[in-house]
Amino acid sequence: MNNLIKTIKYFRISWFFLFILSCFVFFLYFLSLSSSLEIKTKRDLNLALGNKFAEPFYAKGFYVISWTANDEKKINQLIKLLKENNFNALVIDIKDVSGKIAYSSQVLQVKQWQTSEPKIKDIKKLVYHLHLLDIYAIARIAVLEDAILPNVRPDLALKDKYTKEPWHDFKGMTWLDPSSREVLDYHVALAKEAFDLGFDEVNFDYLRFPSDGKIENIAYQDNIEKKKAEIIKNVFIYFNQHLKDEGKISIDFFGLTLWHLDNDSDMNIGQRLIDALPYFDYACPMVYPSHYPSGFLDLKNPAEYPYEVISANLKKMELVKEKRPDWALKIRPWLQAF
Repeated sequence: MNNLIKTIKYFRISWFFLFILSCFVFFLYFLSLSSSLEIKTKRDLNLALGNKFAEPFYAKGFYVISWTANDEKKINQLIKLLKENNFNALVIDIKDVSGKIAYSSQVLQVKQWQTSEPKIKDIKKLVYHLHLLDIYAIARIAVLEDAILPNVRPDLALKDKYTKEPWHDFKGMTWLDPSSREVLDYHVALAKEAFDLGFDEVNFDYLRFPSDGKIENIAYQDNIEKKKAEIIKNVFIYFNQHLKDEGKISIDFFGLTLWHLDNDSDMNIGQRLIDALPYFDYACPMVYPSHYPSGFLDLKNPAEYPYEVISANLKKMELVKEKRPDWALKIRPWLQAF
């Protein structure tokens, strides 16, 4: 009799633990299913909303630094302001001139070179939130001006021909070599990851040679002055080849490049707007009144005449329209708000 009672007792205990184990397994399955469904839903939503912007459209939005992008209160204030003014886009730094990647990147080079400083804690959630509000998400990447990588990999930097060390401009900033395939592949990998995170567009800034500092001390190859535009154009082509099927790409330009549309001048920085237009979805000249020198348009201080400066620059865009009407839709100027 006692043996029977013990058997029943052990059976009940075993059944109880089996039941608990089954519940736990079911819970894990449900959790994984919910997680995969959530990821699939977010991915599908990003793609669906991204398709709304498949054709050229008028992007109107703000640029925010990565610290602001991680501040929920501030980002919601900006979104409110954006919506109140019928704006539809937000540009977010994911790599600025500090060279730091603003989120926890899985790019191999980022891990090898330790260039990540995650300021944006949940970048996927941020992009998803923007898409829910029908906002076009643009990731900004500063390319060649970089304060970190030239110190980690000096062989990838522009060098000072006297010290043989990475060259510094007047601000003490270092620059990467645009002719380096490793430099290009690094930024292509970052752009691809940005698209994987849900961004609709990647905007490239500082895709040029340095303009300030003792540039005569840079250890360039022979006849570099004649090759700068060619080197930068090759970067345009390379980015286009590797990213055209990933999403929209855009590039920032000096505003003064608009004043050289009718000649071959690259302003000694390698930038020619006409070279970029075939390879980018959008080209963004920075028509900032404060960035034009005294005497521009016969103005002593162009910063005090924003309408005149911006209007004169926009009229220059008519030259693009005359050459290629379809290219005119690609020009999307930055306006100054600082």
